[in-house]
Amino acid sequence: GRTIWGCTVAEDYVGGVAVTPCGNYVVAGAADGSLTLLDVRRAGAQLARTVTDSPVRAVTTDGGLAVAGDEAGFLQLWDVTAMTGGARPSQPAPPLFADVGALYGSSSAAAAVPAPDGMYPAWPCKAAAATPAAVTAVAVQGYSCDGGAVTVDVVTAMEDGSVSVVMGV
Repeated sequence: GRTIWGCTVAEDYVGGVAVTPCGNYVVAGAADGSLTLLDVRRAGAQLARTVTDSPVRAVTTDGGLAVAGDEAGFLQLWDVTAMTGGARPSQPAPPLFADVGALYGSSSAAAAVPAPDGMYPAWPCKAAAATPAAVTAVAVQGYSCDGGAVTVDVVTAMEDGSVSVVMGV
């Protein structure tokens, strides 16, 4: 085959890429902690970019949300709906992220609201008492709808050789 287009999204390695189901967009996660949304139809034009606190090793997306695993052992959830021409849902954050405030000592529901760039607070893949390990792969196991709330189960592979299912993202 031949290369149709290429672009640089980071100065160091790209740890993961994922293509949306429609095939029009690519999400790339890199060593500098960046997540970049590219438009395939416009030769990889950058639509949006955000930066996390740790190098990104793995990425998956359903076209509305991108889930990235980082070297610090956290899942990063990025709502890319608005950047791809969709409307950002007005419903509350997914249930797993509704507990993020309590995890960090806040009872505020605002802790579960995405930032203006679409990023939700990071979620640890392991219990606080466990030794953190880098996330090396992420995959969406399944979706469920319960009373209008949509939740996603995410499978993570970790650098320490473990595999976990994070339910209710």
